[in-house]
Amino acid sequence: MITTRPAKKAPRVIPICLPLICIAASTAAVAQYRFDVRTTDNGLPNNFVYAVAQTRDGYLWFTTLDGLARYDGVRITVFNTSNSPNLPSNRLTDLCEDRAGALWIGTEGDGLVKSGRFTKTSRERSGSARMTAA
Repeated sequence: MITTRPAKKAPRVIPICLPLICIAASTAAVAQYRFDVRTTDNGLPNNFVYAVAQTRDGYLWFTTLDGLARYDGVRITVFNTSNSPNLPSNRLTDLCEDRAGALWIGTEGDGLVKSGRFTKTSRERSGSARMTAA
């Protein structure tokens, strides 16, 4: 008569190791990112940011009710009516980069502004937008 032994159960190493591997991998993934906070203490014109856009040249742009901020990864440069006379207002609410790479800035009540020389766009009676000379 042939007798068979019951099969040995495989050790439960995989179920225990898998969560540990996942935790280690996620910790490594989180460690590769760095989060910095920017406020009025280190350059923003206002702590409430309405819009953020990254242009193809790598700059991060922020609109606030106290002006436009450009962040290059090291420092923040602020554009407002005191240092950029072609900006019609400091109350900036929207941002969008067009296909040609121009940054469009929406103001609170003063229309659109195109970056570069901050050329103002106004609406004529027909309702179509037109560019005015800077």
